[in-house]
Amino acid sequence: MKIGLSLSLCIKAMLDGEVNPDDVLCIISGTKMESQNDWLRVLEDYEKDYWYNDPEKSYEIVQKFRATNRIIQPRIHGQPMPYVGGGKIWLEVETPYDHINYVR
Repeated sequence: MKIGLSLSLCIKAMLDGEVNPDDVLCIISGTKMESQNDWLRVLEDYEKDYWYNDPEKSYEIVQKFRATNRIIQPRIHGQPMPYVGGGKIWLEVETPYDHINYVR
């Protein structure tokens, strides 16, 4: 399993087929989107800058992650955003259920 450290770059990696969305536990984002208007504005910007190859699919992925509470925004709670220095946007984690093969 993976934990993503950048909403824009992690969704792009999923769009590009580098990472399967089902292999992502969550994304810890540097964003601070508190209202629906905040979400719309940021997603529109990301679609132009990062997700232009398939904005519809990017929206579907984001909505799936939002619906399952898998986008975490520490800045909303006064915490620092994740550090993505050196281009490292993924953390590998092992969950107790990684060895179980099941259908989602």
